[in-house]
Amino acid sequence: MFARVNIATIFLTMSLISMAGAMIDLHPIPLSTWFFIIFFIALRIKMFLDDIRYFWNADAKRQQFKLGFVCGVASWFFWVISALHLGERSRFCGFLAAAIAIGTIPMIITGTIRRGFFRRPSIWITANGVYLSLLLVIVAIGQSLSENIVTILLLCCICMTVVDCMLSESLKALEEM
Repeated sequence: MFARVNIATIFLTMSLISMAGAMIDLHPIPLSTWFFIIFFIALRIKMFLDDIRYFWNADAKRQQFKLGFVCGVASWFFWVISALHLGERSRFCGFLAAAIAIGTIPMIITGTIRRGFFRRPSIWITANGVYLSLLLVIVAIGQSLSENIVTILLLCCICMTVVDCMLSESLKALEEM
């Protein structure tokens, strides 16, 4: 059941980001907007794969699993809201930052309970911290940032997503399905 909810939300968020991208009323569409879309899709797919591994391998009766599921659903909600605000940079980044922050909570708590972080959660927490920092910079001073700076920040996010995906072995979820 948990994996099915995850699958449903990725289809919903991908549909909404596509719809929002098609509805942008800027001609030509700025390069940074394209990078927002690429980053959003790449990170959502990466987190989808991580969630699949988590929900298929975790013990559903444990408290950590229940916390992970509640935070996952809340995070997925903010992914959906973020996708709907693609044309509004500050809101888009703010909701995406909320989705990432909420999704990071179970990793921090689980890492604390286990008395020491393991490799994969440490990578996720570090990467999520970088994403949050860059997104919050865009939210806080985004209006005064040039398009070139925003584009560079987004390129950093996209590169970080690729590195994060490789280091945390996210693609192994496809093998386990």
